[in-house]
Amino acid sequence: MNLVLDYNEGTDHLALLRRIDFCNVTGPLFVDMDRVPFFHPSTLTLLYGIFKLHYCTTPGEKRTCQPASFQSSETDVNRYVQRVNFFDSCPDLKPLREEKFRRHDPAGRFVPITEVHKMEETDSVAQRIVSVIFSKSKVSGETQVKYALSELMDNALQHAESPIGCVVQAQLYRTNSVEGVILDCGMGVRKHLQGNRTIVSELTSDEKALQKALEPHVSGTHNRKRDPEKREGGYHNAGLGLPVCCELMKRSGGFLQLISGKSCLTVDREGCRHTAIAGWPGTFITFRINYQNIANITDIIKEFDIRKTKGHNLEKGEAPKFI
Repeated sequence: MNLVLDYNEGTDHLALLRRIDFCNVTGPLFVDMDRVPFFHPSTLTLLYGIFKLHYCTTPGEKRTCQPASFQSSETDVNRYVQRVNFFDSCPDLKPLREEKFRRHDPAGRFVPITEVHKMEETDSVAQRIVSVIFSKSKVSGETQVKYALSELMDNALQHAESPIGCVVQAQLYRTNSVEGVILDCGMGVRKHLQGNRTIVSELTSDEKALQKALEPHVSGTHNRKRDPEKREGGYHNAGLGLPVCCELMKRSGGFLQLISGKSCLTVDREGCRHTAIAGWPGTFITFRINYQNIANITDIIKEFDIRKTKGHNLEKGEAPKFI
């Protein structure tokens, strides 16, 4: 595959996903980043995951990258790409790791691209993201947000069967927001939910599967015979991590995108929008949160539980809505 990034695709991962079917990356892999003037975490982490997947599944093939060359008085794109460890994705890119700058501690500003392969690692990685989110925030809730993000990573490691584990990145912006990414290259949302016999008939498309995954208590461990294992700040494997994160981002004035197969759902205060994409081999979650307006996760979970008790089901095609 020869992939030449368009000017805007460094900051518009959906444009890239609409154009390229990443479920079908065959032969040698070449990515040209030269014309891109800036990268958001979503595009960089996406490309990292593809390089990593390509290396894991076809180690004998060649992988090359033309790095970004754009520089200005305010930014050096390739230096940023190096700072977030993009070229660690596979040994083929090792020559591009040579750095001509001094690294500084990224804590509180960004979380570089990080691979997570063990359940024991998810809490510490989530804490690093939380440290970025709350570095300039005057509100509380670190433990609760850490729980929700840990659940997303746990889901990827437990259920996705991803050959690359899950890949994470986060970046603080001057607009009172943090953008984060958690992705894997595993079985995807629809195939995972098909293990739940009570809803399998509703999973007629990738879009329907994503809509279902945003409902509380749906995407947790199926057919558990006892109460979910309690975890600090919430419930482990209760199917709340994704719906809670979605509601959290939306209430802050940000958004959450859930991407899998040939579909993307974007949820924000304006509602839930579907975008058809060419294909993603796994589950790709990207979010933006306003760190000055963070809701109380305990209240969100209580509202989920009230709705479950009342037997209320979401109307088909709608994202979770609350008063």
